[in-house]
Amino acid sequence: MATSDGAGVSREAWIAIALLAMVGACAAPSPPEGEPAASPRPVEPAGAQPIALTNPGFESNRPGIGDNPEGWAPHQHAGPTAYSFTLDRSTKHSGETSMRIRNLRPEVYGSITQSIPAAPYLGKTLRFSVWLRTDRVVANVYGKGATPVLQAIASGSPVASASYEVAAIAGTNEWIRREVVIDIPRFADAVEFGVMLTGTGVVWLDDAALDVPAASR
Repeated sequence: MATSDGAGVSREAWIAIALLAMVGACAAPSPPEGEPAASPRPVEPAGAQPIALTNPGFESNRPGIGDNPEGWAPHQHAGPTAYSFTLDRSTKHSGETSMRIRNLRPEVYGSITQSIPAAPYLGKTLRFSVWLRTDRVVANVYGKGATPVLQAIASGSPVASASYEVAAIAGTNEWIRREVVIDIPRFADAVEFGVMLTGTGVVWLDDAALDVPAASR
């Protein structure tokens, strides 16, 4: 599943480097297992400009690329299959379906993402939010469990990423909304967003949303 940019450095390698850097940089203590982390930057959605996404609630019956859900693509860091990505009709936040990511064997991370052109949002702030549910998630040394992902891409590589640690959750949690915010550099060509699982356990995601907060319009 790994993809590489023109310089031969894979996007997955860039994400792994960023995760390692955040492990050393994050000074905030982790919440007890089973308790959701508090977001230090709550942002009210009132007045925001919503951005249309493809299949944000995983309700579409149309097939995507490679038998993936329409609009979404799974990734893992490297090696043999270590994460499964499955539509789940028994556990959902709303509608009929959610996406489930399950860890199968040790690996740095597994994620499912969608991307859109960055051109309409250059120099603006974007916010990605998603509803998450977790079961026995235990973080690894590369991250703090299940977290929303939001990053700007240029020439195939991330050039700016949200601070994933602020919205990460571990343990077992009922549905909770998590969000991350990022400023889009003026040289970006794509915006990528989704959910990442680092460590063991299961995470469900549903009702994804991307918007331009009112202050950035």
